[in-house]
Amino acid sequence: MQTAETSTEKKEAAFKRLAQNRTNRILRDLQLLGNLSNRNNYTYNKEDVDEIFNAIDKTLKLSKDRFNVEMNKNLRIKIDYEGK
Repeated sequence: MQTAETSTEKKEAAFKRLAQNRTNRILRDLQLLGNLSNRNNYTYNKEDVDEIFNAIDKTLKLSKDRFNVEMNKNLRIKIDYEGK
């Protein structure tokens, strides 16, 4: 039977492995997207570029928000009332 610590270590290792692979894939794809900026090979306008980066910004914000929600699930505050 696994201890809680062992299970936690496995989850952390899996997170780090997957996060590194997925982050590197995203960064590579963003570099490839940047290659499209070469006007010798492609024609585009400001609206095209804005649409691309608005979609990326929106998706990035949603992903970050998901992490923030998870990290703050156990956040509790204590309010000290005067006159207890």
